[in-house]
Amino acid sequence: MTVVDIIVNYLEENGFDGLCNPDGECGCCFCDFVPCENVEIECRPAYKVAYNDLSEDQKKYIDSDCEWCMFPEKPLLKEGKI
Repeated sequence: MTVVDIIVNYLEENGFDGLCNPDGECGCCFCDFVPCENVEIECRPAYKVAYNDLSEDQKKYIDSDCEWCMFPEKPLLKEGKI
């Protein structure tokens, strides 16, 4: 078992979708986990959220070319979304 295996197990068991580094403006989900091949000490457990599900205020801080983004906390979604 590798460190990445341990991280994946923890994330899955606790309902997370991957990792993000808020200071580095990056994130990865299980479909492309740790593409940088190096888990940074700043990486945090994160939730995957579709760009279109974000509130207009949240979209100000996210690149509009993204289909989804990773958040270290569950974000407040626009009305009608869970």
